[in-house]
Amino acid sequence: MAKSKTNPEAIYMQLKALLLQQPEYGSPASPEKMQWLGRAAAIIEPLLDTFDHTEFKTAMDKYISYGSKSEDTLNNYWKIQTILYRALAKI
Repeated sequence: MAKSKTNPEAIYMQLKALLLQQPEYGSPASPEKMQWLGRAAAIIEPLLDTFDHTEFKTAMDKYISYGSKSEDTLNNYWKIQTILYRALAKI
């Protein structure tokens, strides 16, 4: 995928704002949660190495499919958070 043409400061601000708007853990899958995850993926994709990209996509898929408040859902929620904050630190 092509690298983002947005400057690093703008990407940082977008990602930081996105983190402040994150859906509550355990809330059921909804259009809002899906949109939030989609925005997160679009913002951080140019920042991720292959491993983090694969881990993020897998965690997103599992987070949505496992339902609310299972142990697997919690694990994937934290994996998503970790990758997002790692991307923020790379900027």
